[in-house]
Amino acid sequence: MSTEPTHPPSVDALARSLSKDVPLPHALLVDCARRAIQSHPTDAVNTAHQYAHELHRSLLVDVVNATGVLLHTNLGRAPLRASETSRANNVEFNMSTGERGSRHDAVSQLISTLTGAEAAIVVNNNAAAVMLVLAALAHGRDVAVSRGESVEIGGNFRIPDVMEQSG
Repeated sequence: MSTEPTHPPSVDALARSLSKDVPLPHALLVDCARRAIQSHPTDAVNTAHQYAHELHRSLLVDVVNATGVLLHTNLGRAPLRASETSRANNVEFNMSTGERGSRHDAVSQLISTLTGAEAAIVVNNNAAAVMLVLAALAHGRDVAVSRGESVEIGGNFRIPDVMEQSG
């Protein structure tokens, strides 16, 4: 019986072994392997599998909309096109609890992992992006705006008004 300490597997070897069980992009499997080796070096293999399976379960999955609500807002509303997006999915539905979830969970986790950021949020319009960036980076400070940006961007939003709301 050997008393030598065992070493965790290499990140790449562990990520490759994960790819046999969990259908995720290699970069995400590498992240799962790294986190497992750092947090549980003596049980990195099992921990990495747990992380990868949890990540895979958190992603959007096809569901059958049997709620009786024709355009269910938590299940992706209406399909955008008949190909890949033709099925309902769990866009705002937590599959573990069976309750309403957050549409930000899957994308923020993916963006954070891919960029190495602590957190991420995705918005779908310029006004929201401007407001978030200014609130985070220029709160209480002056910001220059060109005259060309003083236009209305829809829904009575004007860039200077959005900027003022951000603080």
